[in-house]
Amino acid sequence: MRHDLSDASDPENKWFDGVPGLSEEVGLLAWQHRQCQQSPLILVIAPHGEVHGNELQIMMIPRILWDKKPRFMDVFSRECLRNMFGASSFCPNRQYIRALVIPTIVTEGARMQSSCSLSTCDFDLEVIRGAAIVDALTAGLRFEDLEAAFMWLEKREQSGFSPESSAAALSLHANTPPLELRGIHNEFAFNIMRRLGLEFGICLTGLSSAAHLNGKEGVLRGSDPMNPSRSKARLDDGTIVSVRFVNFVYIRHGDYKRSAVECPAGNF
Repeated sequence: MRHDLSDASDPENKWFDGVPGLSEEVGLLAWQHRQCQQSPLILVIAPHGEVHGNELQIMMIPRILWDKKPRFMDVFSRECLRNMFGASSFCPNRQYIRALVIPTIVTEGARMQSSCSLSTCDFDLEVIRGAAIVDALTAGLRFEDLEAAFMWLEKREQSGFSPESSAAALSLHANTPPLELRGIHNEFAFNIMRRLGLEFGICLTGLSSAAHLNGKEGVLRGSDPMNPSRSKARLDDGTIVSVRFVNFVYIRHGDYKRSAVECPAGNF
C-alpha cells in the first residue's frame, strides 16, 4: 500500500501495515463508502500502548463532518484535507485518504501527545476482489466462483494459476452433491477471509444432534485440531463449537472486521 504524504518507512505506517487485517479492514471500509459519502476520511485511532490492534477505533468520517465539525480540526487541517481530496491526481475509485492518530508519551514530565499523519492510499484491488469472491461463493454454487477462488488463492500464495487447478475446480464442482458443494464453497470462502485477516461470521444451520444451536450466530476461528473435517467457531453467547462446513451460512453485519485472537475449541 502506498502512503503519499507519509513515508511508508515512518514508524506509524510500519505499525499500521504490521497489524494483521488492519489495512484490509480499513481499505474495504473506504471502498464501501467511496460513492455514498462525498470525500470520506478513514480515521484510525490507536490507544497508547496498543500493539496488536485489539483496541483500535476505526471510523468513516464523511466530508460534511470533517469539513464542518470544529473539534475535528483540532487534530487535522481542514485546508490540507481539502487540498488532498481536490488534487488533480486523486481518484476516489483508486485511492482513499487515511488519518492515523497514535498517542505517545513525551519523556519530559511523561506528557501525552498524539502522533498524527494523513496518507493518500491506493486501494488494494486483490483484497477487494477477494471479498467479492467470498460474497459470490457463499451466495450460490456456480463453477466460475469456485474457479475464481482457486485462482485468487493460488495468486495469494504466489504459486501461479495453472490449467490443472481449473480442471480440479471443474471436477470438484461437477462430482460433488449440492449439500457437500455448499460446504466446499464455505471452506474456500473462509480460506480467503483468513488470508485477508478478516472475520468470518456464520449462522449455524442443518444441525441434527444439536438442533437447539440452529440459528445461532458466531465467528469461525479455524480448523479443529481434534477433527480436521471440522472448524472451531465461537458463538455470540461465548459457546465454543466444532462444526462442519456444511452446517453454517456466511453472514456479515455491516463493515468488515479484523479477526480476533483464536480461542480453544470444544466439540459439538
